[in-house]
Amino acid sequence: LQQKFKFDSENLNNINQRHTAYLSSLVKDKFENGVTHFDKEQLVALFKAIVLLNYLNEKDLFVQYYENFTQILKKIIDNKDENNTIHIHIQNLLNLKDIFDIFLKRPFNGDETYKKQIDFDLECFINSKQHISEYISLFINNQLLSDCNNDDGNMILDKITALIEYLRDKYDFQQYYLKHFAQRLLSKRSISDNMENKMISRLRIIFGPQFEHHLKSMNNDILISKTNMNKFQAFLVQESLDLHGIDLSMLVLTRDFWPLRYTNNQCNLPGTIQQVYQCFHNFYTKTEKNRRLILEPSCGAADLTLAFYDRLKNEQSTIKKLNEQKYLLHVSTYQMIVLMLFNEKESWSFEEIHEKTNINEHHLQCALLSLVRSKTKTKVLVKQPKRSDIQPNDRFYVNDSFKSKHYFVKVKQMRRKSESNQERQEAQLKVEIIRHHEIDAAIVRIMKMHKTMQHIALIMKVVHSLKERFQLTCKVVETRIEALIEREYLSCTTHDRKQYNYLA
Repeated sequence: LQQKFKFDSENLNNINQRHTAYLSSLVKDKFENGVTHFDKEQLVALFKAIVLLNYLNEKDLFVQYYENFTQILKKIIDNKDENNTIHIHIQNLLNLKDIFDIFLKRPFNGDETYKKQIDFDLECFINSKQHISEYISLFINNQLLSDCNNDDGNMILDKITALIEYLRDKYDFQQYYLKHFAQRLLSKRSISDNMENKMISRLRIIFGPQFEHHLKSMNNDILISKTNMNKFQAFLVQESLDLHGIDLSMLVLTRDFWPLRYTNNQCNLPGTIQQVYQCFHNFYTKTEKNRRLILEPSCGAADLTLAFYDRLKNEQSTIKKLNEQKYLLHVSTYQMIVLMLFNEKESWSFEEIHEKTNINEHHLQCALLSLVRSKTKTKVLVKQPKRSDIQPNDRFYVNDSFKSKHYFVKVKQMRRKSESNQERQEAQLKVEIIRHHEIDAAIVRIMKMHKTMQHIALIMKVVHSLKERFQLTCKVVETRIEALIEREYLSCTTHDRKQYNYLA
């Protein structure tokens, strides 16, 4: 269109009615012939034509076609997202926002009316996507785990931060971000502390200093843990204690800050590992007398040296050991416990492993499946019989055919890219409980200030006070008011059941 008419937005007034009619018929024809099959360039050209109608003062036509265009974009992206990864799903949204930003800046000249309209459309569109808060947090997580410590990485994080501002339920996003931030800290996989701190600064602008404090408190636990380990090493030298050649690293986390699924799984550590842990436990509780340590093995990892042997049967059908090959394997704490059992005997049934280790059955199955599900030469254990699930009588053996080009081998863990339905339900229930506390606190705070309030006025004030935290319905507030009346924080006035008094 720009090539055809050879003008920019400043010369649009010179276009006559014939051009207006041409543009209108062009746009109408494109819609009637099925825009959903257009490629990106054709969509951009169509949007330019719609924008030109605006500058030709064809307001009604512009509004009509603009609404049609946004609906078509929604269908196109929905169709693409069905078969796409989370990364592409969010990248599609970023690309869409880029298109709107470009046209807002150029053809619309930053017009406030159209800015509000575009912001409203984007907000509705983004919040219509299921699990959008989780997906945005996962997108940020992937960026911070990749090599993004450059201008392009900063630009992408700036764009995704702008997307966060459109979320109506920002509290939901906060919970996912805390979870993924915790995983990055514990795994030590974040590419750059500088990028992490920049992201925290971006989120502070949206969520305020309280959320920033939460993130920095988690980071502070990691820094304090490093100091504790230095003190522990000095303690070992001073007391001449032996850790049996084990290089121990312990993280002491403040439970209230960390959004972890605590299992309280009192599994049985191997003898030497238990002795080493007990040594640290005694040191820490002696120096920090007001603290209690609870071991959480589901969050830990270990580097374990394993020796594999090629085995061949000779003519007398006896086993002959050949070519010992050692590897350093990075495994989870549960996998370490399981693998060390094979120092005692060559094979174990699932039931025997479960009884010996006392590991939660679900966690034990995940640990074993990660060790047996791989290519023949890279699986650490083999299972008999060979089937996808694990039964109590299934037996496990060390894979003597294990081969790797590298001495250090990282065993892949069974992790999903997103939460299961059960985990989402558990997380949602936890969020609802926390929200109930926040709503209760807001009601009490407002009533304490006003002493007496009408039903509608109280609900409106509560909704307004919490709107920056999460979306709230009148029905939920009414439910919490009833709960506070039952707990005798509030009471209804005798002459009006829709008026409340604050009870000191």
